[in-house]
Amino acid sequence: MCRKIKAEFSRQIIVNKRVYYDELFYKNNYAMIYQVNFDRKDDLFLKGIEYLSSIYLRSKCHALVA
Repeated sequence: MCRKIKAEFSRQIIVNKRVYYDELFYKNNYAMIYQVNFDRKDDLFLKGIEYLSSIYLRSKCHALVA
């Protein structure tokens, strides 16, 4: 399905690949979402940038397929 959509609308699609926190959150039995980390340098900053970029991309969309 994804290939067909990309073939038809390749110039209009932006794929926002990212890792979601749910699996780590529940796996580690965290109480708050801020406890999830990805063991990388500047993780808090990078999580913020990733969140803002996702929100920015969505704000530019006329439609969302999720």
